[in-house]
Amino acid sequence: MKRFTIILSILTLFSIVAMAEKSYDVEAVYEKEELPYGSKVMDNYNNINDAKYLLVPADIRSGNYEVTVKRIDSNTYQVLGTDLIIITKYCYEYAYNEKAVLQYTGYSYTKGKLIFLK
Repeated sequence: MKRFTIILSILTLFSIVAMAEKSYDVEAVYEKEELPYGSKVMDNYNNINDAKYLLVPADIRSGNYEVTVKRIDSNTYQVLGTDLIIITKYCYEYAYNEKAVLQYTGYSYTKGKLIFLK
């Protein structure tokens, strides 16, 4: 009986680990604003490039938000249905219409967590 209990405990532990969400640090959250056609930007090296959008820091309150995200670039996710852009650190999720939770604190080195629900 003791052996059965140990095996059951180990299997339960493995199933909990397998169901764990994947969470990543959030570096920043921006709001996307469309620029007039023909706009240009100059980077830190004085290179001039075409620009379609301007990303400005988003003014959102601390809290937990259920979001649906889509990956638009490395470490960059758009909250579908909004103009919010989430910048993460070391996130390799190839999300397309994925449910997630944004735990936003808005302070410290990281601004919160982006947790993908599986």
